[in-house]
Amino acid sequence: MTETPEQPMTASAAVRAAVGIPRLLGDLSAYLNEAPPLPAVQVEEVARTVALFLEGVPRSGAAVRAALLSARAFAALGAPSVARRLLLHGTGLARPDRWSAAGAAVLWTIDVSRLEGAAGAPLELALFRALDAALAGLAELWDRPSGAGALGLRRAGRAAGRLLSVSSRSRAARGLASEMRGRCAARLADIARGRGWHAVPAVLLLDG
Repeated sequence: MTETPEQPMTASAAVRAAVGIPRLLGDLSAYLNEAPPLPAVQVEEVARTVALFLEGVPRSGAAVRAALLSARAFAALGAPSVARRLLLHGTGLARPDRWSAAGAAVLWTIDVSRLEGAAGAPLELALFRALDAALAGLAELWDRPSGAGALGLRRAGRAAGRLLSVSSRSRAARGLASEMRGRCAARLADIARGRGWHAVPAVLLLDG
């Protein structure tokens, strides 16, 4: 059976994927109540360059590719903080939310099922190392509230089930998800001490 070739991305699709980068960075700055990390003209120039590069590239994963290419560009421009934000938020790995139980305090969520794939191997050690790296990238976003808020782990049970080749509802999968939560809590406590936060973000296991 002949597979249908992937359709090339049109110029307009490439532009839409790249144009989302300045908007994403702007939304994050507004959410964090901080000034934009870079001049708008510089961000838009990177977006235009990425859009041109993406012309003719397959449509699948356009937003992620745009985020990865933009992150590399910002890192090369000496803006590692912007690059880290794009790697976490532009790829869908992490996102901001609100935690009503904490009086609308800041809640950042990590999609562990995506992190598992990024780990590159079906090993607990690789997954925990990937979690550590993600938390290191998110740390600066808790600086303004001095650690107040929470970290939500999404699809941790699903990732644990795939890792162990068992049902996500099994005792083993639930146990590994709980271990992830404990690892993140300990890591955030270390980060809080190192950055002088007044609080340590709570760690929640979220459904979905």
